[in-house]
Amino acid sequence: MAVSSSIFSSRTEYADARKSLYKSLILLCLVIGMDWAVGEGLRFLYFRTTSGRAYRITYALEKTDQAALVFGSSKASNHYVPDVFEKGLGLSFYNNGEDGQGILYALALLKSTLKRYTPEVIILDIVPSDLEEGSEFSVERLSVLLPYYQTRPELRGLLESRSRLEKVKLLSRVYPFNNSILGIIAGNFEFNKDRVGDTKGYMPLPFGGQIKPLAVQEDKEPPRQDVRKVKALEEFCLNAVSSGSKVFLVISPHYSNNAFSAGSMAVIQAIAGKYKVPLLDYSQKAYFLERGFLFSDRYHLNEKGAEAFSQMLYFAVHLFPPL
Repeated sequence: MAVSSSIFSSRTEYADARKSLYKSLILLCLVIGMDWAVGEGLRFLYFRTTSGRAYRITYALEKTDQAALVFGSSKASNHYVPDVFEKGLGLSFYNNGEDGQGILYALALLKSTLKRYTPEVIILDIVPSDLEEGSEFSVERLSVLLPYYQTRPELRGLLESRSRLEKVKLLSRVYPFNNSILGIIAGNFEFNKDRVGDTKGYMPLPFGGQIKPLAVQEDKEPPRQDVRKVKALEEFCLNAVSSGSKVFLVISPHYSNNAFSAGSMAVIQAIAGKYKVPLLDYSQKAYFLERGFLFSDRYHLNEKGAEAFSQMLYFAVHLFPPL
């Protein structure tokens, strides 16, 4: 009797375990199905945006065909006026600058661009402090490129390096769009074009009022270089030069009496020299330091300042051998 009771109990436990397993499998399938359905819906909406960051990134990665391109952070998107360069150089021009991004993002865009075509002129607006450890332009910010993981193989290595679990996370269809949902929604409405308008990637800034330059800071321990970003800058120059493009490294104006750290400048100068890339440094240009009214804030030129800088830069580019 005890044996029969034990067998019955075992069978019941086995049946319960099977039911639990089935329920778990059903739940897992539902989660996977929901992830797939929501993810594909977000993907559809993302790639049909007509304005905003998603639209600009897609255009930069997949649609540019202009003869001259500038890459960089917000200092690029706010400082380089395409119409000025087009008139001065006689070449079509597009501004690939993106707020909050640095050399890692620029390298990703360059790789995708060179897979499609070779621009005649490539300009990289480099922020020397981006090469230092603890820079605000961290690898985590490359999350804006996650929606392109499936379709742009040249980006995968860079995106997978964001974390040890990145490849696992990217099995999810929703994950790539986690930080883009509000932008996706806004980018599908016409009003957003006026709210965040740009001209060939250029985003002008207004007059900033009475701005005081950053005060000279006391000497402190020199910042350490971020090896990964230094390698990214070198890879950018190597790829750009090897493509046959005319390449320029530019440090655009900022309203500060402080020069960038000697270590960062030395790295940029060494890489520029190695690949014979002209380095045009406007960071301490007296013309801009004496004219605070040309800035929107301490780090960005306003529309008038961008016009003046673009005129100055295109003329400097002309000093080099003809295209």
